[in-house]
Amino acid sequence: MASRKYLKRYFDAHMHRDPKFRALPWKLREAWRVLLGECDFLGIWPLDLDSLKLYVGTKIALEELQQHFKIEDAK
Repeated sequence: MASRKYLKRYFDAHMHRDPKFRALPWKLREAWRVLLGECDFLGIWPLDLDSLKLYVGTKIALEELQQHFKIEDAK
């Protein structure tokens, strides 16, 4: 895997105009931004709820993420 310093992320400039995105609670909007920035080049984010809490500033339960985003069970 490439070094993290060489990975580039391109975000949708109009993401905030999407009614579905705006309808999310603020902590899930922030979680989505973190997931976009922290996933690898395949779009896979190793489940780390402690680091997500650090970035977002509040605890988010796995069930809450699964309710709003398509997340497969990590086993």
